[in-house]
Amino acid sequence: MADIRLPLFGAERDAEVRRMHANTGGSRVYFWGQEMVIAERARRAGLPLTTESVGGIVADMALPLIGPAEAPDYPNLIARTAAKWLKPAAAEQEPGPP
Repeated sequence: MADIRLPLFGAERDAEVRRMHANTGGSRVYFWGQEMVIAERARRAGLPLTTESVGGIVADMALPLIGPAEAPDYPNLIARTAAKWLKPAAAEQEPGPP
């Protein structure tokens, strides 16, 4: 079993996981922070977190993820997690003092 200790969010984490998945051949995968990757991609695309948008993002990630099929309220779980842990994009952050 691969074990990597990385920060919760990495924008391109799925590419790293694809390489690990290719090496291990697991039938399904879950990776630390996958919800943050999904939420960030939805935010960048201006999409609400719905079953359809999450399904499209997961399909684009090209990984057999554990989570979407197991949790009927997965989009809501992603939204709650992202609200707590995903930092605002640089364009959304309020400017600091001059």
